[in-house]
Amino acid sequence: MKKTHKIILGSLVVLLVLGGVAWKMLAPRVLAGVQDLLLKQVNSSINGRLEIGSLDFSVLGSAVLKKVVLFDKAGKQIAAGDEIDISYKFDDLLGGKFGIDSVKSVSVEKLNLQFGIDKNGRWSLLDIVKPQAERPAIFRGKVAVKDGVVAVTTATWQRTFSELNGNLDYENAPVVAVDLKGKMGKSLIAAKGTWTPDDKTQLALTVDSLEIAEAQGMLPATNTAPRFSAGLLKDVRANLIQDKSGIQTTGEAVLSGLAMTMQGKPLQDGSAKLKLQGKTVTLTDGSVVLDGNKLLIAGSFDFAPASPTLSLQVSGAGVNIASLAGSKASLAGMLSFQADVSGSLDKTVAKGVFRLPTGKMDENPITDGEGTFSYAGDVLTIQSASLKALGGSL
Repeated sequence: MKKTHKIILGSLVVLLVLGGVAWKMLAPRVLAGVQDLLLKQVNSSINGRLEIGSLDFSVLGSAVLKKVVLFDKAGKQIAAGDEIDISYKFDDLLGGKFGIDSVKSVSVEKLNLQFGIDKNGRWSLLDIVKPQAERPAIFRGKVAVKDGVVAVTTATWQRTFSELNGNLDYENAPVVAVDLKGKMGKSLIAAKGTWTPDDKTQLALTVDSLEIAEAQGMLPATNTAPRFSAGLLKDVRANLIQDKSGIQTTGEAVLSGLAMTMQGKPLQDGSAKLKLQGKTVTLTDGSVVLDGNKLLIAGSFDFAPASPTLSLQVSGAGVNIASLAGSKASLAGMLSFQADVSGSLDKTVAKGVFRLPTGKMDENPITDGEGTFSYAGDVLTIQSASLKALGGSL
């Protein structure tokens, strides 16, 4: 190595050592000044207030914020994080032009966030950042979430998502790439897709299993809405698109172990394959047990109206008449039937046909019974019927 090179390298080493010693001596004073400057500039850019417990620098342009709390303009806490690692443009900070676009990446541990979504799909978080007409603030970095908790409130439901991990990528802002995993209650969930504030959201959602009671609050509230007491949705796959016209949802799932009360009647052991298109749920291979009788069900529920409407085909074989009509009914036996069910959850109507191979009417044996029936207003009416009894036909 040439002597000149040795002198240059030696000088660099000395400068690094002296720089490190100076940084150790001056760091507390510098950090205090930088923290005040950071808070001042950030708070001037938001509709609210940011508080920082402590601030540590590893190298220039990188900071670790601990015990960070964000308040909205009304003074309500909306976010908190145990530790936030930030990579930013140091020149912007020193130049007095620090803004959201000065941040390159953010990593948040133990995030606790609360926000709302109004009926138009607007997120309350969008009101936090002040508009900057002269120098629009656009964040184009990444946000990594580690073990977060997020509480979301809408006009119709409230849910808390826990153990959230994943990333939000703002590189193509205003389009945000979303890749998150976590839990809703005991259910594992995953969301992947894009979100564009005030424009369009497209997410692919997956849930390994979901307690049906968790979905109760997401259904339209009506006085006669079915009340779920048990049941499990498995292999949930959904696609959600939200824009200014509203929310469109498609998906599928497998239902098992359903227990519910509908119009005062207990239904047990319900199962079906479900498909969702908008606000219409289609059932295939469905079945449910009513008073010990297994009924097969196919068709759809439309949740768009205030009171969801029905379009179902229901059938049963070996159905005990006494269990449905009561022990005092004049007709007894095991029948089979097919019916078309329509109307709404609070005003269900049905029309169908039945067959009664053998049975009794007022204790008299009958055979070859068949006919048509209707159901409305909690009243079952036999429209027409024929049977053989006492050696003749009726």
